[in-house]
Amino acid sequence: MKQVPNKIAKFDASYMFKNPLEWANIDRTIFLALISLFLPLVYGSVIAYGLYLQLYYPETAPIAINENIVYWYLCIYGLHYLGLIAFIVLALKIRKTKEEWPFFMSFVAYSWVFSVLIPSFLTGTYYIDGVLMLLLGFTLSLPLQNHRILIRAYFLASAIYFIMVFLNLSGAVVHAPLFERLPYFNDEPWKPWYYARLLMGAGAISFSYVTARVTIRWRERENIFQEMSNKDGLTGLASRNYFLSRMESEFSKVQSRLGNLSLIMIDLDFFKNVNDTYGHQVGDYVLEETAKILKKNARKYDEVGRYGGEEFAILLPNTSLDIAVKIADRIRNSFSETEMKIEGNTVKITASLGVTAYPDIEVKNINDLLRKADKALYTAKNEGRNKVVVIEQERPISVN
Repeated sequence: MKQVPNKIAKFDASYMFKNPLEWANIDRTIFLALISLFLPLVYGSVIAYGLYLQLYYPETAPIAINENIVYWYLCIYGLHYLGLIAFIVLALKIRKTKEEWPFFMSFVAYSWVFSVLIPSFLTGTYYIDGVLMLLLGFTLSLPLQNHRILIRAYFLASAIYFIMVFLNLSGAVVHAPLFERLPYFNDEPWKPWYYARLLMGAGAISFSYVTARVTIRWRERENIFQEMSNKDGLTGLASRNYFLSRMESEFSKVQSRLGNLSLIMIDLDFFKNVNDTYGHQVGDYVLEETAKILKKNARKYDEVGRYGGEEFAILLPNTSLDIAVKIADRIRNSFSETEMKIEGNTVKITASLGVTAYPDIEVKNINDLLRKADKALYTAKNEGRNKVVVIEQERPISVN
């Protein structure tokens, strides 16, 4: 078990009303266990009441319950209910030091399967009520719990369900064996049973809303994580991995459509001197300002990425080499004309840029394109920096 964060060592009501995805795993399981109490409490109480009427008021009892089966029925619900209560009490103690308890979740998942399907089979409503409850349970648990436990519970439920269907259709077991006659009185549904099913239906609708909210938050969080993985944390530009992925995608498109794809590699000149002279905080500020300059000069469909350290790249779909060179020179001029001011310091910095494009007889994949752009970049640096260099058929051409 993992250690629980200090912030949830005590039971905090305000914490529990926050997004369930932010709870510790054990708190999510407690939440699911509390919801699971609803089923045995409602149906078990109604059948127990019907048995009481049959035993003590047999002449006026509105239903006829098979006494050979009803005790098994109540036993299943009773064990489920008491087991959940016991686990919840233990979990409230364990959560003070641990953040997850896999055995607890396994009990909640598997006991839910048995207590839903077996009693619903005995009452003859497993086609509707049982499957509805299972669907609700699996849907609500999916964003909150270990998927391996849920997959195993799913296969367990599937096996039990098909066994019940086989027993029912083969005639090996009579339909709804719990009731010796259907729960009707004077040609009307027995109201406690009727209301119990209505209550479970209303509960399912309510829990479905909770499920929807949790799923929405789950998707929002996944989108945030996806965006974080795609973005560089400091500059907000595309991360190296995402940039290369986008580059691979665009290269595939241009190969099939015989279009143009250009690449600009940018490296800040003498950036190490900025860090050494002013400190890394100023260096980070320069990188942030660099990102702004690049995004300002790029077009909305271009991909601007931080390739590593003080090196950046711009992918230009549907762009010829000539146009890419003009954009690169515009970027170079923007750096030359920009004064960056931070903490009383004025920092001026220049950039060297290498440009290449596809189609090119020497470019077969994105690695070839990157290699040519990188070679052009280092040619610009070796020729004195603050330059744009384009390599065409492996022949460096300095633009300025």
